[in-house]
Amino acid sequence: MQTKQRKRIKVSNIVILLMLIAAFLTGCGSKNTLQDGTDMGKALSWTYDIMGVRYKLYENGYAEIDTILNPYCQLTDTVTYEGKEYAVIKIANHSDGMVTCGIFGGNGEYEAPEDLVIPNAIEEIPLYAFHGCASSTITLPSNVKYVAEGAFSRCTNIETIEFPDSLEKLATRNLFVGCSSLKHVDLPEDVEYVSATTERLFAGCMALESACIPGGCGGGKMGAYTFSDCEVLKEVTLGDGLAFVGEHAFHNLPVLKEITFPDSVTEIDDQTFYDCPALKDVWLSDNLSDVPAHMFKQSYGNYDADTSGITIHVRQDLAEYVQNLYPDATVVTK
Repeated sequence: MQTKQRKRIKVSNIVILLMLIAAFLTGCGSKNTLQDGTDMGKALSWTYDIMGVRYKLYENGYAEIDTILNPYCQLTDTVTYEGKEYAVIKIANHSDGMVTCGIFGGNGEYEAPEDLVIPNAIEEIPLYAFHGCASSTITLPSNVKYVAEGAFSRCTNIETIEFPDSLEKLATRNLFVGCSSLKHVDLPEDVEYVSATTERLFAGCMALESACIPGGCGGGKMGAYTFSDCEVLKEVTLGDGLAFVGEHAFHNLPVLKEITFPDSVTEIDDQTFYDCPALKDVWLSDNLSDVPAHMFKQSYGNYDADTSGITIHVRQDLAEYVQNLYPDATVVTK
């Protein structure tokens, strides 16, 4: 009886081993086709370490950046392995939608070059690609067409990012969250914004002094915590086309004094200005369907903030209504 059980166990173990080998071979032999139809062919193996960079190599002569291993590497348009040249056309997508390690490991295991230049043939920057990157500058490819959600999250040393004219699609959710040294960035006007919101777009950008949100950004929806904890933010420009402003969109902005909503805005959530003690002038859209009763909140207690120093500019037929909502504020008709 015991002999039969041992045989069954051995057979089961062999079956499991064969399944694992098959899965491995399937993974290595799977084809990779880019969105533009480029057939990279089958992966030759899992990864190859070449000159400080870990790559996946494909049979059709293409290479994919998997991980940067040391701060002295230099990314190039091509890489050579065993006498064959491979064109670097892709960055690996390490994200499962929630947890990501990016191309730098994301856990402090590897260091990034001070000045990171991405090969020009790469057309897509995947989810959270540079998450946690310590580089001071990141130069995007001149041919890049798509930058995905969270691509620059936690890049604590970058001060600015320039988007090339080739860019066609941009996802804004979490795009610059935690970029504590970011001082300036111009979001492009003539691109397709594929995120459904701008949630946490600039959250934690403590060095950011000014910013512009194009009208199409986030599909016209300014999401929660878009400007959370921007300690020196003085100026915000909202583009025409923006329709909705969510709660906590302006969260903990200690020096922001003025904001103007374009007339395209039809809805503003409560608690939009949460802990904005320096706020002096708010110009509301002429096309608002309603004015929220608790726009101005404070973090201590469950009370609205003191509005005695705030001037609210509204269309004439809303003046009395807004004055009743905020009796301490100064309400001025436009």
